[in-house]
Amino acid sequence: MGDSLFEQILCTHCTFGTSALEVSTAENASHVLGYSVRASSIRDREKLRREFTAIERLLQYQLPGDAQRDFKRKFDAATAPRRLCFIPDFGGRQVAAQVVFRPFDTANRPGSYFAHLLVAPVDAEGTAIDVLRLWGIRNQSELHGWVDTDCEEGFPHLQTLPALKDFAPESRIWLTEDVVRGFLKSGQVRATEALETVVAGRWADVVNDQQRREILEMMLQAVLEGLHPPTVILAAEPNVVAILFFALLKLLPQSIARKISFSTYESDPFRAASTLVGTTFLQTGTDFRDEEYQSNPLVINTLSAPVFRASTGKSTPGNYVRWVVQKLVAGEQRSVQGLCAAIDLLWKESVPSRDELDRVIELEAFRSALFRQQEAFALRKMTPVLRHFLARRCVDTVIKNIDVLRKSFQGESDASLRLVKQLEQIIRPIPQEWSRIRKNAKCSAWFAETQPTDERHVLQKVSKVERGVSDEEAVHLILSCDTVTKEKRLPHGAASCERLWGHWPQAKSNATFEMPPLLLGVLEEWASDDSNVVLPMPLPPLPVIIGILKAIGQRLSGDVGGTNRKRLEGHVRSVLDQIAGELDEGGVFKDGLNARDFESLLEQMKNFSQYYDPTEGRFQQRVFELIRKGFLRRVGEVCTERRLINLGESWCNSCVDHEDLLRRLRGWKETIIYFSQSAKKGTLPFTSDKKIILENSVKMIIPDGEPNADTKRRKILHSMLDTYEKEKWLRSATKLRKEIDKLFDSRKKR
Repeated sequence: MGDSLFEQILCTHCTFGTSALEVSTAENASHVLGYSVRASSIRDREKLRREFTAIERLLQYQLPGDAQRDFKRKFDAATAPRRLCFIPDFGGRQVAAQVVFRPFDTANRPGSYFAHLLVAPVDAEGTAIDVLRLWGIRNQSELHGWVDTDCEEGFPHLQTLPALKDFAPESRIWLTEDVVRGFLKSGQVRATEALETVVAGRWADVVNDQQRREILEMMLQAVLEGLHPPTVILAAEPNVVAILFFALLKLLPQSIARKISFSTYESDPFRAASTLVGTTFLQTGTDFRDEEYQSNPLVINTLSAPVFRASTGKSTPGNYVRWVVQKLVAGEQRSVQGLCAAIDLLWKESVPSRDELDRVIELEAFRSALFRQQEAFALRKMTPVLRHFLARRCVDTVIKNIDVLRKSFQGESDASLRLVKQLEQIIRPIPQEWSRIRKNAKCSAWFAETQPTDERHVLQKVSKVERGVSDEEAVHLILSCDTVTKEKRLPHGAASCERLWGHWPQAKSNATFEMPPLLLGVLEEWASDDSNVVLPMPLPPLPVIIGILKAIGQRLSGDVGGTNRKRLEGHVRSVLDQIAGELDEGGVFKDGLNARDFESLLEQMKNFSQYYDPTEGRFQQRVFELIRKGFLRRVGEVCTERRLINLGESWCNSCVDHEDLLRRLRGWKETIIYFSQSAKKGTLPFTSDKKIILENSVKMIIPDGEPNADTKRRKILHSMLDTYEKEKWLRSATKLRKEIDKLFDSRKKR
């Protein structure tokens, strides 16, 4: 057989001349052969013989056990019970067959059968439901439907079928969901040309709708119990058997339904190997034996007065069974289909148990109450697959109803916050389901719009990865925080959100600080602005600030470009302005780093001067003040340590008045050179030309026009002399002090 193709085989009692398996001659053509293949779409005789040998034991037919001997002469294919069966895996084959009664065999003996089989590989796309839809479709045009009688001309029209749907056109399908629903609600269904008398009148007159549903519920529950075949034995008219089997299968997930076999009629149902077995009686009042009702299968006899008789001691229908039957009767089959599709998606490796299916209905009720904002009951402990199921169904609901949800639950109302919080608790722990929300623009926007954006809630949500909030989501949550959108500062709470701010070492610790990836991600997405406040206040320890700046610098030295580069460079400027502090009226920088830490940062981050444009800002102001005024208070250090001059040269280009600072620094350098070269001789030359050099150098430090310029210059030189004398680079500075005083006194007179 071809891959997934359905081959047709007709089997019945044959002569040598009518068998497709034998080579007939003029002498043996009319001789009786026995049961064989009458015709087939398989043209290879040896291949056909192998197929017939494999399926032959399925081919049997007997009239009901209560049939009298002369009934064999009264019945034919149209009036005797019709046997439609399906076996999903019969020795590696998928087999569907209709077997009907044939009054006489080729030897003219009463009682035979005629079978029409559809055989395909076991992985063919055929199901029990597909086969039941073919119920009652007789071959009329020699192209479609079941062949149920022999024909002297043979059957040359039999062809290989690509799929079961090619066996009969949709217009001839009789057994549908509408037929099932009509039967369950009223006990009546419409007749067709092929099925003139469809359902006996007693199903409407004697059996009420509750009893019809009860029969279906008992059958469905028995299947879910997972009993060994036969699981259900149903005695009823063959048409009713087909309707109820079809209804049962439509209410099951495919993971269960695809393994179910059925036979709508067996003369001895207790010996059948199918899951669902139908039978019927011809005599009024015929019943099974009492002990047969006590056997393992669920036994239901609907032909027993007054309504039906069923096995005792079987399980009461559970939540799942009651729910799906109710939906079917109400015409809400799509709800059942959606539920079963979700079950099939999640129970891929196993078949859901009866208890799991009942829990599924409990979860459906919880989901319904959740979206209606009714008081949802507490859920019992769930297995991982049940948690995934609930998340999946909630996501399906959100995606399907997102427009309604966005209108009904807007902003940060109590109802919106409550619903979204509950949904996140359900969905976030299942990454593949939360990903569906994130990939849907409307859904993602709705979740973002209905999030609490105060600092406490945002930090709580992103505080731990285990909460199911990815770094990407955490970035968006932080940037939507009120502190960012309204106050232009990042949420603080370092102690409660280590994921954002990392673990801070002690202020005086030598430990280094590694900037969390989340913080770097936030800075890359946060539009830079001079008024942004990046660091928490009060400022974190110096190692934290250094670590943050170095991490940004490392990122900037990589391949980052475009908007992200501009943002990071802007945040570097904001951090530097923040650590500089605010200059108060007394000329002191407050709320920034102390002088020691500020200089330490300048020392360690010299290469960052390139990221601070020489425009107005607190950082450049503090650097300017450090060089312009700070050096004056630390003349001794300037003289003895090259570090301060180098530090000033590294950062002065960040200042607006960098030319002024460079001139001052050059003045410091030349003055120090003057002193250091002269000190080697043990004295300072104060000849006219040397005095001019010294005077010009100190003028660069304190330019003309500054208040009390000469007083400041005199003080600088005196401080230098004190330093040189202290360091014993000069034997005595008394005379030199007088010379310096004399120099400035003469300038004062001029």
